[in-house]
Amino acid sequence: YPIDCRLPGSKGTAPICQDPLAQDFGHMSVQCPAAQAVLTGNYHNPHPDDAMEDLFNEIADTWTRTNKTPISTIITRQDWQAYWIKADERTSSSASGLHFGHCKAATSSKYLSHYRAAKTTVALTLGSPFDRWKRGVTVMLEKERGVNLVSKLRAILLMEADFNAANKMIFGNRMLSSVRANSLMPEEIFSEKGCTAVDGTLAKVLFYDISRQFRKPAAIASVD
Repeated sequence: YPIDCRLPGSKGTAPICQDPLAQDFGHMSVQCPAAQAVLTGNYHNPHPDDAMEDLFNEIADTWTRTNKTPISTIITRQDWQAYWIKADERTSSSASGLHFGHCKAATSSKYLSHYRAAKTTVALTLGSPFDRWKRGVTVMLEKERGVNLVSKLRAILLMEADFNAANKMIFGNRMLSSVRANSLMPEEIFSEKGCTAVDGTLAKVLFYDISRQFRKPAAIASVD
């Protein structure tokens, strides 16, 4: 999809947000032929950047390993209704005022459901998000009741109700299903069904042991 570097507060310092990449992949590009070249491994970056080259190579490899099958971004009326019928109306949303209850109530109308599904599909397909999708509400939750120290709080981001739904449908369902079907899920991901926290801890200990025995410098990153 075209890359939108016009996010609030963004300085556009990433290579993808600077020319010539911004021209090739930006929101003004037409059908994004550069993206097709990246998928086939034929894109030539006039100003090579090691990080971007690694990213492009990984994208081409992933495209090949998934049998060159794109993830559909089309959300049908049935998809929309099936998701929102099961949604919890008590879930908090963002500051725009679009509550989960609004989307849930609209499932009773096939016309409203089709309209919302079509509108979301257009935004996803064109890579042009709604302005309200670019803003969220950060909420600090207590990990321990009554303890409000900053270091003891958990930060969560409340996104727009329809944006949150689209993310779960496309990334949380379709994309992860493709990753699992094509054996692309890294072994060090322990949030999968059938894994426990003990598995992750054991893998970390074994990693440290192997690194120490072979006297190889290594590092572990806890990415959440």
